[in-house]
Parts: sequence; C-alpha cells; structure tokens
Amino acid sequence: MKIFSLVLLLVFVIAVSTDTIEERWTKFKKDFNRNYSPNEDAERFEIFKKTVNQVDAHNEKYERGEVTWSMGINDFADKKHHELPGFYRGVILPKQKH
Repeated sequence: MKIFSLVLLLVFVIAVSTDTIEERWTKFKKDFNRNYSPNEDAERFEIFKKTVNQVDAHNEKYERGEVTWSMGINDFADKKHHELPGFYRGVILPKQKH
C-alpha cells in the first residue's frame, strides 16, 4: 500500500509539474472565475507567477522532508498585497474587551 501511495504521489507531482505556468494561469482563472482586461491580466499573471514559484519552492522542501506541511494555490494567488485580508498581511487585531 505504501508503494502504491508513493507511485500515485509521484505521478501526481509529474502531472502537475508538466503544466506550463501559462497553463496553470489559465486553469487558475477558470477555477476562480477571473476575467481581467489585457493590462490587468499581465499584472495579475506576474503576481501569480511569484506565488507559484514560492509554493513550488516550499513544496520541494516538503518533498525533501525539510518542512512538515505543503502549500497549494488558492483564491489569493493573484491578489495584490493590499487586497489580502488583514491576517494574511500580518495585521494583529487588538483584543476586544468583554
């Protein structure tokens, strides 16, 4: 069973890694219903590429056992810093008094 799981994981990694960044961008836009003007599309694509590179680099560390958790692409992958919710930007909200 462990060998089967490892082979399945390897096939998945190869399948994901064979997609070009452009193919991943197209899939991302479809999955998250993104429609941008040509200028904004180019800007968002640059953000997406940086995010994908960070995720891929982290997941390589995960595969080598250097970190204990993996990352994935989500709805925030093409967002500008100021568009992210506060907790993703490191904002610490004050505790509310009861």
